[in-house]
Amino acid sequence: MSEAMIADIDDINFQALVVEASIRIPVLVIFWHPSNPESQENVELWMSLAEKYSGKFIVGKLNIEDQVMLASQFSVDDNSLPYAKLIRNGAAHGIINETMTEELCEKFIQPHIDNEIDNLRDVAKQLIQQGDYDKAFDALKEANRLEPENYNILFDMIDYYLKMGKPENAREIFDGLGEHIQQSVHGKQIAAVFYFSELANQGPDIQTVQKTLQEKGVQSPEGLEALFQLSSILILHGQEDAGAEALTKILQISQTVPNDIKPKAAESFRKLIAIFELKAPEKAPDYRRQMQNLLF
Repeated sequence: MSEAMIADIDDINFQALVVEASIRIPVLVIFWHPSNPESQENVELWMSLAEKYSGKFIVGKLNIEDQVMLASQFSVDDNSLPYAKLIRNGAAHGIINETMTEELCEKFIQPHIDNEIDNLRDVAKQLIQQGDYDKAFDALKEANRLEPENYNILFDMIDYYLKMGKPENAREIFDGLGEHIQQSVHGKQIAAVFYFSELANQGPDIQTVQKTLQEKGVQSPEGLEALFQLSSILILHGQEDAGAEALTKILQISQTVPNDIKPKAAESFRKLIAIFELKAPEKAPDYRRQMQNLLF
């Protein structure tokens, strides 16, 4: 089951978590103020709906007291509350500027999260989990036939080919996307997956990596290289936090032991953050700060 996608919005992550993310999934920005109890209750309401419809839309919480400039771009101040705005494909697709109830909010968000294309994409994901790849691809092809310009479907097809071990097919679709799509949050995540896939394919297998770590230790040049290879393998297999831990260890050691792995580890960390910005946006800022503290 997908996890609820909820994040605090600020001027640093607004472009990635609202504008770019809205290309692939609806983003509901809920505005609130610490001195306005009703607005805080509205935040709780939308968070509960994000849990109920997990994976269907993002809830972005915007504190108008802390993010004055960002709130002003939406022409929202204390007198505007209650206020919520839906963003799709980088543009506004409706607002709620009245007392919010669960019934009202569900009625507002439902048309944006329940349609035939999304149903076909959900069916494809379920079939992939069940191992029925042929039927999954049939569902994606039908979705693509209905909306050939829907980039979410194309990203799903890229994911499908990567899971099938056909990176050349995935790359062909990706290379055909416009640059602005490739540079979106999802596009950067796919590019990062290609990056880690190439690293893993160029390096030794997991057994050799583990043997090197046991025999040489992480402080040695061979051990650091093995730890770097391990991070790519972990990330490629969906263990992003473990991969981040391995990269963090390399950068920590690099503070006292000069080595040639540090630049590669830093680049991998940047690519990994692109994955977190899509899969776990609430973790991305912490990992970015962690990386910066270790590099500077």
